[in-house]
Amino acid sequence: MSAVFVSYRRDDTGMVARDVVKELEASLDATVFFDLESVKAGQAFRELIAESLQRCSVVIVLLGKDWYGRSGVGAGARRIDDEDDIFRQEIELALRTSALIIPVLVGDAFTISATELPASLRSLASLQWHRIQLKDKDEAIAKLREVVQEALYNMESARLSGSADALSGMKPYRKLLSLQFGVPHSGAARRADSVPLSSSHAEELVFRMNAALVTGRPLLVIGSASSGREEIARVAAEQLGARYLEHHLSRRSNPRDLLYTFDESRRSADAQVSRQLHRSNEYVEPGIWWWAFDPDSAARRGMDSGELESTAVTRALDPSPTWAGATSQAAYTVVLLSGIDRIPLAELEEHLYPFSTREFTISVAHYTVRAAGRILLVLTAEGVRSLNRELRRRLVIYRMPLPSIDEFVRVGRTYFPDLAPKFIEDVAQKLLDARAEVGARWLVELPEFLDVVRAASELDVEVGGLNWRLLLDSLGLTG
Repeated sequence: MSAVFVSYRRDDTGMVARDVVKELEASLDATVFFDLESVKAGQAFRELIAESLQRCSVVIVLLGKDWYGRSGVGAGARRIDDEDDIFRQEIELALRTSALIIPVLVGDAFTISATELPASLRSLASLQWHRIQLKDKDEAIAKLREVVQEALYNMESARLSGSADALSGMKPYRKLLSLQFGVPHSGAARRADSVPLSSSHAEELVFRMNAALVTGRPLLVIGSASSGREEIARVAAEQLGARYLEHHLSRRSNPRDLLYTFDESRRSADAQVSRQLHRSNEYVEPGIWWWAFDPDSAARRGMDSGELESTAVTRALDPSPTWAGATSQAAYTVVLLSGIDRIPLAELEEHLYPFSTREFTISVAHYTVRAAGRILLVLTAEGVRSLNRELRRRLVIYRMPLPSIDEFVRVGRTYFPDLAPKFIEDVAQKLLDARAEVGARWLVELPEFLDVVRAASELDVEVGGLNWRLLLDSLGLTG
C-alpha cells in the first residue's frame, strides 16, 4: 500500500497539518504518517521517522511564515540552521529518497529561496510548490489531496506497467475464477473487450477477484463512470456462466429494497374488494440479495412448492440474464452494487450487512433466507473518500488504471490492427493534449479513446483538423 508523509513544524503549521491529514485519511487508500498519531509513547522517534520516510511515495512539506523557526538564541538565529532540528532532518531524509516531495506554502509564507537555506536543503527550492491560503483553506487542501491522489495513481500505473512481464509471468496459483479481460471479440470472450485492460492489469484484476471470492470480501472497483468499471462484473458473470444481478445505488436507495419490497397498499385494496386478507407472500417482491442467496425460494416468494400450487400466487420473475449456464444451480452468482459513494456510510453498512451475515429474515412472509452458493460481490465507486479506513480494510480494492499514452497506443493497436499505427498514436496524443488543456484528470478513459479512434477512422476525420473539435464535442470530451 502507498504511504504519504506529512512533515511540518508544530508551532508554525500544526493546525493546518491536522486538517491536511484528516482530508488525506478520509480520501486516500494509503497510509498517512503524522507524528502526533503515528508515533507511540516509548518509540524511538527519529529512527521511526527515518524508517517511515523510506517507505513513503509522497512527502508533503508544510511551510508557514516561520518555517525556518526562531530559535530564541541570539538575534536572527534560526532552528533550520541547526543540524539537530528535527524538521530539517525530515526534509534532508526525504530529499535522499525517491519520493515525490511537495512543498506547500501556508498562508502568506514566502516562496523558497535556495540562498537562504542550508546546503543540504537547497534542492527543495527547485521543486514546484502548492499554496494553501487560509481564507479558502478547505478548497486548497482538497486541491492538494487531488494532486497527491493523481501522483499515487501515476506511480501505481507506472509500477504495474514496469512489472508487466512479472505479472504476466507470475507463478501459477489455484484460480477459482479463470477470466479474460481486455481482449477483442472472439468466442466466449465476446464481451471482454468492453473492459479494455492491458494483460498486466487484467492479470492483477483476476487475481484480486479470486482473493475476494476465497475471503468472502466484496471487490471494490475504483474508477470513473467511463472507465469500464461497471462492465467487469457483467463480463465475469457471462464468462463463468454465473447468475448476474445488479443494483444501482442512489441517495434514495433503501437497504431493505435489496432484500424485498412489500406492497401494503395493494394488499389493503384487495382486502376491501374480497372482504378477506390475502397471504402476505402474494405482495412480496424479492430483491437482489434474495435472488442471489436462494433463487428458488425467491421465485416462490418464500412459499414451499405445495403452497404455491394450491394458491393463485404467481411465481416471481428472476431478473438474472439467461446466458449459457446461468441457472439457479450455477456454481457462482455475481452481484454488482454500483455507485456506493453516492450513499451515506451508515446506509452502505446496512446495504452490505446481508452479504456479511449470509442470511436475513423476511418478516412479512415469516421466512429466513440463507446463502447457498459462492457469491462474488462487486462494488463500484469513483473514489474511497466516503469510506472509512475500517471499512476499506474489509474490502479487496482494484483501481482502474490511469491511462497513459503508451496504454492508449498499445490497446488501440490491439483493437484496430488494420489502422496505421501513426494514426492511433496521433489520436492518443491529441486526446491527452486536450485533457491537459482543461486540467481534467479523468477527461478521457480507454473506452472513450476507442470510440474516438473508431469514429475518426470511419468518418475520415483528420486528427487535429477542422472537424476534430466537433468530434470530441459530439462525444462529450471537451470538458
